Amino acid sequence: ADHWEAGSFPPNAISSFRRNCSHLLGFTFPKCYGGQVDNLLTSCLITMTIAAVDASFATTLLVQFGLCAESIILCGTEHQKQ
Repeated sequence: ADHWEAGSFPPNAISSFRRNCSHLLGFTFPKCYGGQVDNLLTSCLITMTIAAVDASFATTLLVQFGLCAESIILCGTEHQKQ
């Protein structure tokens, strides 16, 4: 509630998620690069479930693992992808 009122994002949210839900990090990546799923529907369902709890957290994950990392998956060299 404090972060909601202040309009801020809790700095330990991602590290806490990493500790407690590490199997969901990188769920948008293909399995061959360490991802968890290989289809868009499952990725969307995971995103919807996270967003139902906190939409801003889902957005943060998608920016980091969707926009940033997905650019490397699509356009990077094989070395960058690993």
